[in-house]
Amino acid sequence: MVGDFNDTASMSERNGNGGSEMQIRCREFSNWIENNGFIDMGCSGPEHTWFQGNSPATFNSTRLDRGIINDEWRLRFVEGALRNLPRTASDHCPILISTTGFAQVPTTIKPFRFQAAWLHHEKFEEFVIQNWRNDVPIVQFLKLRRNRINTLQNSDGKWVADQSAVKSMVVEYWRSLFQDENREFTGYRLLLDQFPAIEAHKWSILTRPYADCEIKKGLDVYEGL
Repeated sequence: MVGDFNDTASMSERNGNGGSEMQIRCREFSNWIENNGFIDMGCSGPEHTWFQGNSPATFNSTRLDRGIINDEWRLRFVEGALRNLPRTASDHCPILISTTGFAQVPTTIKPFRFQAAWLHHEKFEEFVIQNWRNDVPIVQFLKLRRNRINTLQNSDGKWVADQSAVKSMVVEYWRSLFQDENREFTGYRLLLDQFPAIEAHKWSILTRPYADCEIKKGLDVYEGL
């Protein structure tokens, strides 16, 4: 179920007036979700989905819109996610659900932002037609979804989308990384040259059997735990 539930699951999902009556409503809505075995999808994007007021004195916002799923849906769409989009004309934010999740944009790359005022420019449509290129991705980085690689760039700088080819590239990368270089093992020299040898009498002390008094002393330490 997705939409405006006209309620919040906790007071932290509200910004504005709230009292004991509102706390009761939040608790009842939260109990309704839990008692029916539902799962709140959570969200990314704006935390609140409904906004009212244009001044600090009148401003109010809450998370009224959400997605609620059951165990069967979650098991079927493990990577499913919900994103709250920026609102425009409505006082509610639109909701977008993807059954395969959303790609994470690296923090080093600034996200593309669209200004609605551009639509009113007389040459906006002409500019888009002349400059839009379908063969170039909007975000120039490794194209992936959550925990799933869809496209890789090969050594020639070309994007490879064929899944069998992508799999071969990944296997070959790790194979070359961990391949046996037939190097002579020299670790024993480190043990002989860098670490001091234990003298025979000290070694006999370390390897001798524990005495009864030592065992009793050790047990006494743990008696009070």
